[in-house]
Amino acid sequence: MNPISCLILEDTISDQLDIELILQHYPMIDATYVNTPKSFLTAIKENDYQLYFMDIHVSSDITGVDLLASVRNSGAWVILNSSYLTEEYYEEYKKIDCRKYCISKPLNPFSVRTILDELVTQTTKNNSLGDSTEFIMVKQGDYLHKINIDSILYFESSGHLVYIKTKEAKYATYGSLKHYESLIQGKTFEKINRNVIINLLFVQKINIKEDFIEIDNSCFSLSRIQKKEFIEKFDRLILK
Repeated sequence: MNPISCLILEDTISDQLDIELILQHYPMIDATYVNTPKSFLTAIKENDYQLYFMDIHVSSDITGVDLLASVRNSGAWVILNSSYLTEEYYEEYKKIDCRKYCISKPLNPFSVRTILDELVTQTTKNNSLGDSTEFIMVKQGDYLHKINIDSILYFESSGHLVYIKTKEAKYATYGSLKHYESLIQGKTFEKINRNVIINLLFVQKINIKEDFIEIDNSCFSLSRIQKKEFIEKFDRLILK
């Protein structure tokens, strides 16, 4: 899945931090932060963004609603937020030619994540209509890493983190195992327990009696529920 470009206009550090904490759960969202109307207008001249977080009250002269009139991408998603939502902005808000949402501050993570989950799901579906995914983008720290799917040995979830192991490196990123599972459909991967998905091509050993699999000198338990399906898929792959 290609990264989802996001522009965030927020003039207070605390509110920027609230958004950043929410976005940690979405490594596929590549966020750019600006804090003035001028820097916002400069950013949209240089790039088209798929998602906007907009503070309505950013200046005494112009509002976030006014600034959105300059956005060229009618397919963009917009999350407007403010501590002082009033009807005076409603008529202008109606005219915004984007998929838009308006929520109050302080931001409710549940409300924001509901919107973002829908965006990610829709983007994934749109991507699946084109060519099959050969790469995934993984956010680790300040960097986005482009990883060839066929080079991945396994995915392992632990808490809010997902670890992605290749022969060259191991990446840790915020997200869900379910998200990455959706990106590798049709590939040579199989889920062997609730926390681990492995690439069958890199399996070194299978202990049928004690139900564990060795890959890259690491051992993972094989769920009894997943065992039959795993063995059948592994056999089909080997016999090709």
